[in-house]
This record gives sequence, C-alpha cells and structure tokens, in this order.
Amino acid sequence: MRRRIIIATTVISMVLCLTLLGYGVYSHLNQSFSVSNTIGFNPSQNVYVSIECNVSGIQQMQSSIIPDGYTSLEEYYEDMGFIHKEEFNSQDKQLNKPQVLQNWTIRESLKFVDYETPIVYTIKVYNYSDMAIRVSVTDYVTATDYFVNTPSNYVDIPGIKEGQEPSYGTITLTTRVAERTNGFNEEKNDFKIAMETI
Repeated sequence: MRRRIIIATTVISMVLCLTLLGYGVYSHLNQSFSVSNTIGFNPSQNVYVSIECNVSGIQQMQSSIIPDGYTSLEEYYEDMGFIHKEEFNSQDKQLNKPQVLQNWTIRESLKFVDYETPIVYTIKVYNYSDMAIRVSVTDYVTATDYFVNTPSNYVDIPGIKEGQEPSYGTITLTTRVAERTNGFNEEKNDFKIAMETI
C-alpha cells in the first residue's frame, strides 16, 4: 500500500512539473511587446522642409486585409499614424514665417512582430531652405529594461538651388526588444527630430 502511494505521488509530481514547464515555455513563446509614440519636429529659424515618415516592423502592417471603415491599407496607415507626411508651404518662406510642423502622432501602440524584428522609424526630409540643414534624432531614450534605441547618424542636406528639385536625406531610429523574456505593453518611446541650418 505504501509503495502505491509513493508511486502515485511521484507520478502526480512529475505531471505537475511537466505542466508548469509547458506553461513556462508557452508564456515565453507568447510574450507581447509594444511601444507608444509621439515624435516631435524642431525646425530652426529659416528651415523649410517637406517630410515623409513611416514605421516598419510592426504587426499592424503584416496583414493585407483592409480594416473595416477604410477603403485602402494606405488610408488606414495614415489614419493610425504609421505614415505621416507634411508638405512645404512656399508662402511661409516668402513671408519669412517660421515653418511649423505638426507632431507625428501614432494613434495606436506599435506591436513588435516578434522579439527579433526591430521597429524602424524612417524620416525622409526634403530641404526647401536656401541653406544646407542638418537633420538628427534627439531627445530619445537610449535604453530601458524593455527596449534599446539606435539612431542613424545625422544627415546634412544641401539647400535648394533655383530651378532645381530639392535635395533630401533620410534618418532612422531603430527600436529593439531588450530582453525577450520580459514582455511589455505601451512603453513610451517618444523622440524628436532636429533640423538646423549649417
């Protein structure tokens, strides 16, 4: 009788251990990671630009199905803020008014595809200023317990020449998951783009 109890408790203990192990592996494989963003633009005096911004490496852009209420994926991406554009206004330059750029507000938390795929913010800047400008990523969080940010080097963009198309440059900020076993949701990942004459 005693031997049966020992065997039964051993079997029950093994089943419980395997169940806990399976749950741990399942939890590990099903971690979720997401960040929330507002990106500001700081053009200095006499800087006039157009910008094209987009984000990649997110779950929301993996589907080819158009969400309800939208006529295209592009419309959905623009509405959610995964794509952001602002055009140069020649009247501001003629009146010598400082250009005001709206914040790039991403309305939905960006969900990483997985812990290996980084989220990349890409900002393309067209320079309509009379002088060269330097564009750089500023005021970003270098690293937290959850993610690590790596900006590209600054880019210098020549001023516009009369009768020619504007020159442009592209900068990026790459956000990676710091620890794959440490899931997180809606961690703040705000930063700014500086645009200065040189």
